[in-house]
Amino acid sequence: LEYICSVNPGEMEKGDGNKLYKGAAHEVDDPQNFPSPSSVINESKSKTGVFIPQEHTKAFDEAYRAAMEKCFGMDPKKGELDDFLETGLSNGRKLRLQVMMLPPGLYFKIHAHPNIEFELTLSGCLEEFRFLFRVPAEELKGNSPSGPNITQQHVFEHCKVSAGECMINAIGSVHQSFTGKDKHCALLVLWSGCHANTRPENVSCSDDRLQPS
Repeated sequence: LEYICSVNPGEMEKGDGNKLYKGAAHEVDDPQNFPSPSSVINESKSKTGVFIPQEHTKAFDEAYRAAMEKCFGMDPKKGELDDFLETGLSNGRKLRLQVMMLPPGLYFKIHAHPNIEFELTLSGCLEEFRFLFRVPAEELKGNSPSGPNITQQHVFEHCKVSAGECMINAIGSVHQSFTGKDKHCALLVLWSGCHANTRPENVSCSDDRLQPS
């Protein structure tokens, strides 16, 4: 995928580079008629500097779908992708395809995923602290699900997803995503628009790498 993407930072609009940018959200009403990932990326070209050349859009879209199926196929929860492709819902929610541009030094809240998520890094590097446990799917239903308590006993790994690499989040997976201090990160994400955020007061882990606020 990284060989098909073109990155031209000079094409980015001058703006507030310290704010999170979210492109238009394209709801997947019918998984068999999936939005074109390359078209979604190219809509935000002026914000991210990333685009797919016209002659490569078909190849990119096919490679994106193959990468998604491969990544979920390596996970014990592969059936969660199959459920979405068959029903159009993931744990009761529709999914959307969306571009984001993350500023340097951004930390998302520690959160659990109420639905599956597939992330492709377009430029830069997305980092995360991934916890080695999952929240049961039934605990993450509803309009405003809450994230889990994080204690000293909860172990996590530090992972990086560089440009051209993909990451999946199964239902109930828990992590904190962030960017480095000196680089933006552009990504394409298939998600529901909902995270089950953990409140800062419910984080009792003393590891100072975490940023619970």
